[in-house]
Amino acid sequence: MVKLSTDQIERFKTIWPNIKSGKAKDINSKVQMVVLHNDVFGTNYRPQTNCGKCLAECLKGMKKINKIYG
Repeated sequence: MVKLSTDQIERFKTIWPNIKSGKAKDINSKVQMVVLHNDVFGTNYRPQTNCGKCLAECLKGMKKINKIYG
């Protein structure tokens, strides 16, 4: 189970509406998603990555968080 700090929960709630469709609303939303994923799951993806597999993994992580905190 994923444990988030209060700050991480707030960041997630800000980011989620902009990424929940599977396509980030803008570049800033994508970067914030990757940074939060790195923070929560201990990964080291480049925030500006365009790697489809990396971004899919980040979105998968955000969906896990949404199931718990959404």
